[in-house]
Amino acid sequence: MSQPTSVFRIGRGYLTVPRSERGGRFGLVALLGDDGQYLELSGVPVATHAVLVAVRRERIVCLRWRRWFAPGEIRLAVDREVPVRLGSGRVRVTGLTAPRTPQAIGVEPDRPGYRGPWLDPQALSQVSGAFVELQLLRPVELRELPPPDSAGAR
Repeated sequence: MSQPTSVFRIGRGYLTVPRSERGGRFGLVALLGDDGQYLELSGVPVATHAVLVAVRRERIVCLRWRRWFAPGEIRLAVDREVPVRLGSGRVRVTGLTAPRTPQAIGVEPDRPGYRGPWLDPQALSQVSGAFVELQLLRPVELRELPPPDSAGAR
């Protein structure tokens, strides 16, 4: 019997890439509140393998014209959540304005010597500046990986 995916809800806010990450690594993202301040992230399982997902709400409005008895239109509005996968790997957090407060999160890829972006730049462009809920997903196959300390011991 398969176990369900563990979901860690990190926080809600406007997704942004910190200035220090815009140069090339694209390793961390942060959430901004309505006042423009970085939000503190809670419930982050640090140094574990996970998939970082930003869930964006989207409203679809459909207009239909009435054909028969009465003129006018019918409006249908449907809200749906669109998950956008930002990246997967080992979870990292850092403080931006307060050193010991987790305010930015990223996932480091499990590819030794990799020097490219940690997070998917195309996915970041889809959700950058949007109001999202950040989630960490830990599927069964990621939970069965060895802990970080035993990876090098052989």
